[in-house]
This record gives sequence, structure tokens and C-alpha cells, in this order.
Amino acid sequence: MQTLLLSILIISATKSFAQTSGTDSTSHSINTDSTLHSSYLKIFIDGIPDWQDYVKVKMWYADYVRDPKLSQVQVVISLQPTASGGQRYSLFFLGRERFDGKNDTLSYTAALENTKRQTRDELTNVIMMGLMPYFALNGQGKYFGFEYTDMQQRAQKSFDKWNYWIFTLEVNPDIAVDASGTGIAGDAVVSAARVTDDWKIRFTGDAIIDYNSFKTDTLTYKSTELIKLLNSLVVKSVNDHWSLGAEAGYYSSSFSNISSQFQAAVGGEYDLFPYNQSVNHLLTFRYRLQPFYTLYNDTTIYNKTGEFLLNHIFDATYTRVERWGNFIFDFTAKEYVNHPDQFRLDIVGAIEVRLAQGLFLNLLGNYSYIRNQRDISNVGLSPEEIVLQHRELQTNYSYGLTVGISYTFGAIYNNIVNPRYESGIIIDPEIANILNLNLLGQK
Repeated sequence: MQTLLLSILIISATKSFAQTSGTDSTSHSINTDSTLHSSYLKIFIDGIPDWQDYVKVKMWYADYVRDPKLSQVQVVISLQPTASGGQRYSLFFLGRERFDGKNDTLSYTAALENTKRQTRDELTNVIMMGLMPYFALNGQGKYFGFEYTDMQQRAQKSFDKWNYWIFTLEVNPDIAVDASGTGIAGDAVVSAARVTDDWKIRFTGDAIIDYNSFKTDTLTYKSTELIKLLNSLVVKSVNDHWSLGAEAGYYSSSFSNISSQFQAAVGGEYDLFPYNQSVNHLLTFRYRLQPFYTLYNDTTIYNKTGEFLLNHIFDATYTRVERWGNFIFDFTAKEYVNHPDQFRLDIVGAIEVRLAQGLFLNLLGNYSYIRNQRDISNVGLSPEEIVLQHRELQTNYSYGLTVGISYTFGAIYNNIVNPRYESGIIIDPEIANILNLNLLGQK
């Protein structure tokens, strides 16, 4: 089915006068534009850093400020993967100053087969459309023209011969060689998924290899890590807040001393908010009961070559997208039912927040309290395996913390796109063409 696209085609820096019958319209230079540059709509766009320059050039008739507190409209963009393998963008338009309280939300779905350029162009059109009411109230609406580009008179009913099934094949080899050593890594993934409003079905197979060898005057070392994974997932939507799920899988890892592991799980999930509000906030609680049987490569520190375990798992996840930033928190607890003294707790949190005008804080942290490593080999490890972390080591905890803070001050406008001395960055020819057209329009 043809996609219906409302696209902004005519945007001019010149003031056009009404065209009467039998006469031509007359254009004046930008200097006669009654909307002075200082009266342009002030915008802050958050969520597409790679395409900021393109948006600035395409929508040159706005002022792009360095901080959302300086803007009249803040555009917050978030994305989620779709069942078909594409991306669904949610755009939140948040009014400030005299537009305070005038908020809107639009969405755009980029198809799986889209190139980055197609997605960029179509998303920019959606941004333009969402800003139209603000441009109109700002006195700039009279300088826009519109055209409906889909000339088909009748929409055709779509037919999906695949019945919502999406198949993916992926191979990622990575080879690095120098005089002292060789590194070969890569993974191969095959997946099949079918996602509808009522059901989510997914099958995944993954193989990962990491081979390293190096040689010095006194030492020659080689290691190979191999991980194999098969996983299946079936989820049934019960209502706006509840889901039921079942999983089955196979796992093998030379790193974790697991020759073969067969597992299954059943459980349920509750979302405090309706699932259709997940682009704004999500607070889920999930419980799973997971029986599995494991065969080990080496005898473990518990003197086991194989064993049956019953795991139960509790997850709590909270995410939120706000005017002031983004927040995510995840907590996971695992415990062996048949070994209740052995468990694991994981906490992961990330926050991106604007503390004040121009002041940004980014935090990413994780902590794990580990008491359930039944797969540790009782065979001693070589110093090379320990230093290079090619085998799992016994530990009681692990944690990590990343902190970033930045402060920006100075001119509030940030409209200029100047690609000079960008270390060989290829300039998008469409951006260059738009720049040339804008310059011609000002002569």
C-alpha cells in the first residue's frame, strides 16, 4: 500500500505577493521579510544527534538554541523497534514561553527496508508537520506552501503474504592481524519473529567465536572462546496491563564452563501503566520459573559434571522520558529453589538530566551481588587466561560507574552548519545543494 506522505515542498526566504489573474507573482529578497531573524521560532531538538545538521539546514527558518530552557518548542524524540524490524519514532512537542501548555505528540514508523537517508528525510518531514502550529502562531505560517504528493486516487488494500513473520540472517566477522598476534572474532545470528497485538513469537540462534593468539620472545599463547545459543519466546497479551510468557532454550559456553544447558521458563508480566504508553513511561514487574539441566566441560568446584537446577527470577524495570531528560532503572533477582542460599542480585540504572540551563549530567551504573556461580571449574587457570579474562572467575560482586557532566554557555543560537576541517567527513550532497539554493535565494 502506498504510503501517504504530507511533505513540505515550498519553503522560501522571500516574501510572495498575491498572484492575480494574468500577472506573475513577484519575489523580494530576504531583507524585505517582515519576520526578522530574531523573531524566528526558537527550537531545541533532542534525540537525533546524528541528523541535527541536516535538520538545521533543511529547516533554516528556525533558530536552534543550545539549551531547552532557551527554546519556545522542545522536540523530544524516542524510538522503539517494531515487529517488522523497523523503528517507530515518537515525537513529543513541548511548548515553552508563550506556547507553554501547548503540547503535541506525533509518531513515525521507518520501514525495515529504509535506507538511513530515507528515514532521515521522512522523519524530518514529520518534525516539520509537528512544528506547523507553532510556526503559524509565531507569524511565519504565511511563508509556507503545501502539496499532497500521493497522486493515487484509491488506496489499495495491503496483503501480507508472510503473515507478519520476519526472518533475519546476520554475519559479523572481525579479523585483526599484526606481527605479534592474530585476533579473529565474529558472530552469526538467525532469527524468526512474528509480532501482533495479541501474540509475540520469536526464535533466535546465535554463535559467537573469539580466537586470539600472540607470540613474544618467551611466550606463545592461543585461546578460543565459543558460545552457542538457541532461544524461543512466546508471549500472549492478556489485557492492557498483563502478559503471559513461555521460553525454551539451549546454551553452551567455553567461557562459563558449560558444555550444554537445556532450559525452559514460564511466567507473567504486569505493567503499572498501559502498554501503549511505553514511549512515555514503563513500569513492569515480571516473574519466571525456570528449570534447567546443565552438563559442564570440567568438574565444578561443587564436584559436579552435570546437574538439574530450578531457578526463579524476578525483574522490575522502570523507564521514563521527560522534558528534563531520560531515566531507566532495572532490578533482577535470581535464586535456585533447590539451593536457596545461592542467588544473584543485579541493579542497572542510567539517567540523562539537565540540572540547569546549559548544565547536563549523565550517569550510568551497575552493581551485581553474586552468590550463584555453580559452573566454576575446579581446574586451575593459567595466568594468561586470568589476565585476559578468557574464563569465568569466581567473584562475590561486580560494579561499574560512568559519570559525565558538561556545561555549555555563550550565544543562545546554534544555527550554523560549517563542515570545514572535519577530518574527511563526507558532506551530504543534499545538504550542500540546500545550502546553495538558500544562498542563491539571498542574492
